[in-house]
Amino acid sequence: MAYLIFMPIADDIQSGTYLVYDGACGTGGMLTVAEETLVKLATDHGKEVSVHLYGQESQPETFAISKADLILKGEGVEAENMRFGSTLSLDAVIGCFPVA
Repeated sequence: MAYLIFMPIADDIQSGTYLVYDGACGTGGMLTVAEETLVKLATDHGKEVSVHLYGQESQPETFAISKADLILKGEGVEAENMRFGSTLSLDAVIGCFPVA
């Protein structure tokens, strides 16, 4: 699925910082796959990217797994970007993105 998102714009990827957001992130698997895919495509095109992950999940168990998975992968800072709750009733990620 990540290739479906990034392949149409692969030639447009520039060196820089990218923020990847999933408003229903579940265990965070798609976020980490998106990060890996973006980094690989950038590298294949001779670009260097930094990727920051953001997500929100309404189910307590899967929310906890998403945070734990990032911590176990050595991305503890990114784990702090995961928020608990429903994006439909309270989008907790709004305001979390750094202002450029």
